[in-house]
Amino acid sequence: TKLSNGLPTPGEDLEYCNTFPGFRTAMAGAGQRIMHLAEGVLRQQGVPALRASADNDERYERVVDMSDRLLEQVDLMHDATQGMTNTTKHTLTDASGTEAGAEGPADPLRKQLLRPQLKWTVDNSDAPFVPALHAKPNSIVPLDE
Repeated sequence: TKLSNGLPTPGEDLEYCNTFPGFRTAMAGAGQRIMHLAEGVLRQQGVPALRASADNDERYERVVDMSDRLLEQVDLMHDATQGMTNTTKHTLTDASGTEAGAEGPADPLRKQLLRPQLKWTVDNSDAPFVPALHAKPNSIVPLDE
């Protein structure tokens, strides 16, 4: 982190540093190595290759999505080993209403993710509100009754 914070930021610092051929060569080489490593991890996880014209933002999004899927797999496997699996299965949907993650190898696991809000009971009747809390053990201000 300390070394990465020492790199020039976009703007005047980066423009100045880019005037040195050695800096440009080093940064281009480091960028290519990082992209090669990221694409290798994606290939290992079965994520389809990006087209040659893909920009860095697309590549970054692909790596973030793959990381999310791997962490979801780890979480599900951890829960399974702890005996915390639930038989109720719900699919996740994105903002457009379509199933999320329709393009990756972890989709069967993603479809099994539980949505805790489905366990909530919501009373939208005209009855007056009755708070569920009867005490506030760590409160600074006491709960008015």
